[in-house]
Parts: sequence; C-alpha cells; structure tokens
Amino acid sequence: MLTARIIFRCALWSIIPCFSGVLLSQVSFAGGPLHAFDVYGSRSLTRAMVNETMRPVIVRMVALRGQDDGAYATLRDSLRTALTDRAEVHFAQVSVVPSYRPPYAVDVTLDIVELEDRQRRMPWPRHLGRLLQDPLGLCGQWIAYEELGQELFFTG
Repeated sequence: MLTARIIFRCALWSIIPCFSGVLLSQVSFAGGPLHAFDVYGSRSLTRAMVNETMRPVIVRMVALRGQDDGAYATLRDSLRTALTDRAEVHFAQVSVVPSYRPPYAVDVTLDIVELEDRQRRMPWPRHLGRLLQDPLGLCGQWIAYEELGQELFFTG
C-alpha cells in the first residue's frame, strides 16, 4: 500500500503542473494562498459546478491545511465522499499541491473517474485484494523524508 502511495505521489507531482486552474482566491494558510482548483477527468462535473456547490468546502479545507490536520483531513474526505456519491462517479481523488515558488500558492485538483470511463482509466478491480509488503520500512521512511523536506522548506 505504501509503495503504491509513493508511486502515485511521484506520478501526481510530475503531472499536476500540466493542469492549471483558472478560479482564483486569496485564502491564506501556512504554505500560501489558494491559487486555483481544477476538475480533471469528468465530462459531467465542471469547474463552474464545483465553484458553485463545493467552493466553500475547498476554501475551508485549504485554510485548515497546516493549521488543523484533523479538520483538514475530515473536510478532504467529506469532499471526496460528496464527489463519489454522485451516481456517475466511480472514483474521486482530492489533491492539494503546494508550489515551491513564492508566494507558495496551492493548487487543488479533483481527479474524477466516471463510471463510463472506469474501464479505460482504472482497468483493475476496485480492491486489489492484497497489500504490498514493505519489510524494511523503506516506503514509510521515504514518506517521512518527503514530509520533513516539505516542512523544512516552508519554515525556511
């Protein structure tokens, strides 16, 4: 599971800059203001719809990031649940990606896999059936290293 998380994080960090959002806000938090959010992979859920119905949750979630991790995680999970509860959505991922350039703005990407697109984008069973083993704890160490690097970067 940790190996898959690291692979996903690396892939996410390499592709997120390709998706620039256009909805701007000046909400401050420890790492910087909310720059934009984007909806990727959905034909039925548009940025305008998210802006109208979910923007307050996204703004609050970003404001809590780095301030109250428990409340942040709860809002992130409730946003993901609200997205996956839609009848046509198979999977939703909420990603908050900080910039490493001043003013350290944050982009939020909502990656949606709709039922009609599931076979093309996620051609494996929803539950893979087994966890990947990490007997030496290297994946956990890498995640801790990555988190420490981000923390040190943002504290100067």
